[in-house]
Amino acid sequence: MRSGMARRGWRAVGLGLVVGGLVLGTRVVAAAPLAVPDVGHSTHIRALPFSDLASTAGAPAGDAQPLPTCTPFGARRAVWYRLSPDADITVAADTLDSSYDTVLAVYAWAGGALEMIACNDSAGLGPSGSLEASAVSFPAQAHTIYYLQVSAADHVGAPGAGGTLALHVSAA
Repeated sequence: MRSGMARRGWRAVGLGLVVGGLVLGTRVVAAAPLAVPDVGHSTHIRALPFSDLASTAGAPAGDAQPLPTCTPFGARRAVWYRLSPDADITVAADTLDSSYDTVLAVYAWAGGALEMIACNDSAGLGPSGSLEASAVSFPAQAHTIYYLQVSAADHVGAPGAGGTLALHVSAA
């Protein structure tokens, strides 16, 4: 864990599979009693393209920390991913196949703190036909650590319940 990072209170457990150069993973996120964010327990994205399926049922039900600024409603059940490219690239990420209303935020690790560089809530049509998927694209510098935070949108009718997260990350 890097200094300055607090414990988040969840961990990921599961299996990964590589098919045709695409990294696929299925895992369950389990909650622990800690309430302070811990990006140190994020899933490491080692190669692009990357896809992951995860149940967020066990992710902390409290407000996402830090709270993504692109949603007026708030966010809950945050799941974290970590990426550090070897070369300067543009990264595209989406949650188009997720079963719930997602909020996708990207943070750069800069000067011992997280700095939000991209955020999206409702980028396209999700599986239920409503605007619930999220997508971002951002320029990533070589050897800089980026954290992707996927949260459940917390609004009337869908109070941050979460569900099955489907994250796709690629070089754009």
